[in-house]
Amino acid sequence: MADGGGQAPPGGEGEAGAKVAEGVADDAGPGADLPFDKEAASSLLGGAIAKAAACRGDGEPRGSARVAITFAPSGRITQATVAGPPYAGTATGGCIARTVRDVKIRPFAGAPITVSKTVTIR
Repeated sequence: MADGGGQAPPGGEGEAGAKVAEGVADDAGPGADLPFDKEAASSLLGGAIAKAAACRGDGEPRGSARVAITFAPSGRITQATVAGPPYAGTATGGCIARTVRDVKIRPFAGAPITVSKTVTIR
């Protein structure tokens, strides 16, 4: 199969393994003329938050963590910050941030968007 210059065909799907909202082609650029898809972001983050619930490090307590997540117009997460005790600056906090950064939504028009989620650490 020819690689077509490394670009997906119009209406094609994103790269294998990318967590992109269902039914959305991943070939739109950052200037996409679509608004931020809050439902897709919430749904995909929900799965990542569920995985992050298992991030508790040895000797760290169970509890809740608030995470601020910033989406760039490209649909990628540019920042995930765990705020406050007991997980900010810990291995558990780092694990939570890495886990949510794997999420990608379709590109959207406008400025970066920050959302907050709570992770309950088991």
